[in-house]
Amino acid sequence: MNFVSISTNYWRRAIAALSPPLIRHQRLKGTPMDRPKAKDAPRWEWRIFGSSLADLEARIGLTAEIAPVQSDEIYLLNSATPHSAKIRRAVLEVKRLETVDLNGLELWSPAFKAAFPLSAPMLQSAFSALDLPLPAIQRGAYALDEFLVEIIGRNAAFRAVLVNNTKSR
Repeated sequence: MNFVSISTNYWRRAIAALSPPLIRHQRLKGTPMDRPKAKDAPRWEWRIFGSSLADLEARIGLTAEIAPVQSDEIYLLNSATPHSAKIRRAVLEVKRLETVDLNGLELWSPAFKAAFPLSAPMLQSAFSALDLPLPAIQRGAYALDEFLVEIIGRNAAFRAVLVNNTKSR
């Protein structure tokens, strides 16, 4: 499955104009940030999923204007909350869905990011960011494969999906 995420300076300016001056969200160690770094700031995203997006890209001219960046990722789809988790380059990332506008544009806030292996306290932070209860922990730390089998594979709310992601910014 292919995935395209489009974010532009236009949307960054729009969020800056609409956002309150102080944005608070939780970081990895649970410490609130009063002023998030630009890369940690909430961002508007428009997402499309499909087996091939070449026709759409040709119609809107993405290939001519924006150089895409591709990566293989594991999305951890969950049926219990609207929040998102993915694994890219052995790093677990959690984003919280803040709002969706009338056109389907989504505002996401980064809430957790840590490299494997993940300790039990790190897993607690990740599941808290997803608004999910922490499953039974049987190890002091989880390597990526152990996490996928023992935590995600045994949790009915999750489904791991391998995605080829193409980002155009």
